[in-house]
Amino acid sequence: MTIHLPHHGYGETPLTQTRTLRGRVVPALFLELTYHLEHHLYPQIPSHNLARLGRRLDPFFEQAGVEPWRVI
Repeated sequence: MTIHLPHHGYGETPLTQTRTLRGRVVPALFLELTYHLEHHLYPQIPSHNLARLGRRLDPFFEQAGVEPWRVI
């Protein structure tokens, strides 16, 4: 699931090549690997910090027209 969900439907730009899934339960089950867009943009960030990075990137994503998927 951590491979198919974030990579399904590749785009042509770094912001559309993968997805980010936000929520509490699903990201916790997948060890925060649902923040896959953040991981692709900043691969050096440890997975336990990706949620915090995602919150910091939210204004940039909004301005760029990237809408995170909202899950449980």
